[in-house]
Amino acid sequence: MSAWLVPSLRFRCLAIKDNIVTASYPTTCGSKLLQDYQSPFGAWVTPAINKRCTVPITGKTKLDEFGMGSHSQNSSSGSVVFEFGGESLSPGGSSGGSALAVADPAVPGVVAFGTDTGGSVRLPAAYTGVVGFKPSYGILSRHGVVPYANSLDTVGILARNVGAAASLLSFSRDCDTRDPSTLSEESRDRAHKVRAEARPGKRGADQLNIDPLSHRKRVLRYQQSGFSGMRIGVPVEYNIKELAPEVKQAWHEALWLLEQHGCTIVPISLPSTKHALSAYYVIAPAEASSNLAKYDGVRYGTRRGQSDAIGKVLYSHTRGSFGEEVKRRILLGSYTLSSDAIDNYFIKAQKVRRLVQRDFDRVFAIPNPLRDSTQYDLSDMDESILLQDKLGPPQVEFIVCPTTPTTSPTLESLSKQTPVDSYMNDVFTVPASLAGLPAIGIPFNQLANSPRIDKPIGIQIIGQYSDDVQVLAVADTLISLQKLKSLKEESTHEVEEARLPVPTNHFEGHSGHLRVDPKPSIRHRGNAPRGLRGVRYHDVGPHHRPKGWAKGNLLPRVRTVKHDYWRRENDTYNSKNGNRPSIRWWKVRGRTSPKRVPEISTTLAKWEDDLSGGGSKP
Repeated sequence: MSAWLVPSLRFRCLAIKDNIVTASYPTTCGSKLLQDYQSPFGAWVTPAINKRCTVPITGKTKLDEFGMGSHSQNSSSGSVVFEFGGESLSPGGSSGGSALAVADPAVPGVVAFGTDTGGSVRLPAAYTGVVGFKPSYGILSRHGVVPYANSLDTVGILARNVGAAASLLSFSRDCDTRDPSTLSEESRDRAHKVRAEARPGKRGADQLNIDPLSHRKRVLRYQQSGFSGMRIGVPVEYNIKELAPEVKQAWHEALWLLEQHGCTIVPISLPSTKHALSAYYVIAPAEASSNLAKYDGVRYGTRRGQSDAIGKVLYSHTRGSFGEEVKRRILLGSYTLSSDAIDNYFIKAQKVRRLVQRDFDRVFAIPNPLRDSTQYDLSDMDESILLQDKLGPPQVEFIVCPTTPTTSPTLESLSKQTPVDSYMNDVFTVPASLAGLPAIGIPFNQLANSPRIDKPIGIQIIGQYSDDVQVLAVADTLISLQKLKSLKEESTHEVEEARLPVPTNHFEGHSGHLRVDPKPSIRHRGNAPRGLRGVRYHDVGPHHRPKGWAKGNLLPRVRTVKHDYWRRENDTYNSKNGNRPSIRWWKVRGRTSPKRVPEISTTLAKWEDDLSGGGSKP
């Protein structure tokens, strides 16, 4: 494998979900049974981070009890509430506390570890408008994670942007021999070889050495090449009747953006998807009933005090500390593993899981590095699905679909839902979990400079096993395309004159100081991009640039002054640019380091080039 590179730091503090043990904080898993438990060691992901950087762990975040829930309402320490637009909404679950810690604008630079069993990272990310990434099963060690379902549990990452998620992943992706489910070095080498053969001559074949610098280069290459030749799969089974109109519209918008930049949209069929949710809620409770058997008040768990009772009665007192949802799943799992039901439920659920895995392997152009092609011979298996050979129907590189069928529900509506209604929130996230594939949920209608107040909507990108870096690259590029489109729309958005910025003179005494147009146009050029503020024009040369200001060409390009709120003394001041428009100056927001100035300038130049092109939406 190629050399390991330590990436640049993209976050300031780290939050940990309360089912991941830490030596410095108690670990309760949101349950009364573990309210006093203090782990003598930390999970693998926390020391792995501390070895490479000095990011402090700011605390533990709330969750559904033992990770069992979809709305972060099943916790002994109280429910988690997402306040948005004057409403009390569900933050999703079970990693709702981690998602809100990342989404809180009052605490910038936060990233969080969560766990994703059937969508517990991607679902809260979609509801709160952040990025939620579930790596391939086995990429991150589960050592120190309180187990819910061993064959499904995956350490996930929540962040405000894809770059921060990629940095955190690259800090903690080493092989760990203490976790038997972690991908071994030999398997990682084999996966690298498969990528190299599938993408000959491309550095992107090395999927497991995640370097954010090369990640940014991949994103830039995608943008410059316009996604030329990339095939994006759209599963027809995901277009269900329960899909909310606004979610469907966002899905169509994402596909349109990809198609406009050179992607080929290919309808695909994943016929086993309709059985995936049922199989998940058989397999996960079955494994949970086994994992939670140790909480008996003797080895683990809080004892309920002295009692004269003996046997089963004493045991039931201690186990009574479990919440209602945990009890429900323990009973369900115990029944499916009983001798009377194991063949009809658990064994069949495992067969459905195998079908789901084969559905994904059939449609992906890149083979699964963990499975041999001979495993696709179904002649000796009793499976009621007509599956063609491995090269079969449409071959795609990624799958794009909604993360959730609806936006975040209100807490009032949750009180009227049955447990089965709550389980339906995982219908789009469970298939990737059953197959162990990398999947990322990104916000698609919420931008930092957008005037929209709609509820967040999540779009999910799924890739082949161990294709984590490419999934991150496509997600980052799709977010960039969305921002470009939003910026282009805002550049022609008419606003009232009263909403225009108050004219001020920040350059008194400089040549080319600001001069207010006596009749300013009401056509505004839009807000500054995220990380920048204060649209101000100035015509001085590069040697007169004030400290902390970034330089970039006009965006979009303007040849006349009638569309600008500010007039300029000379439209062709900079002789190096010939007759090009004058320089647009952006004030860097807050405590942004001067090192970001070249990065911002490059970003502005790319935005200008992209905005000067662009097609019309059909």
